[in-house]
Amino acid sequence: MAGSTSAEVSRIRVPAAAEHIATVRAFIGAVGRHFGCTEEIVDDLRLAATETCAQALEEGTAPGGIEIRASWAAGTLTLEIEPAARFLSSPGTTDPLDPSSGDRRRALVTALFPEADVDAPDEGTPSLRLTASCEGPPRP
Repeated sequence: MAGSTSAEVSRIRVPAAAEHIATVRAFIGAVGRHFGCTEEIVDDLRLAATETCAQALEEGTAPGGIEIRASWAAGTLTLEIEPAARFLSSPGTTDPLDPSSGDRRRALVTALFPEADVDAPDEGTPSLRLTASCEGPPRP
């Protein structure tokens, strides 16, 4: 319900293969619309997720699959993508003009979501956290 402070969480896990990125994009579109995001925000979330997933696949950091978690609380949609590829937490390690470089993807994600944050626990898999202001799910 709009204005609610309790978090509503949705999640999906897909195999680590390029053909499943379309499923991730469809999930993000459905979740974004459910939580009242504008189409511009939905498109930006999809693009950031696509780039993050593609980099994780290229780096081979997603052998157990890719998980997307979406939660909405107090007017904010939070999207977490796991695993977050190495490029998100180690800026400047490659040439940003090289198309295979993670620097270009990192620049794109942070341009769309300046508050993008990588949660890199000592143990476990890092995840990328994106936040967007949305109206919330429709009232019953």
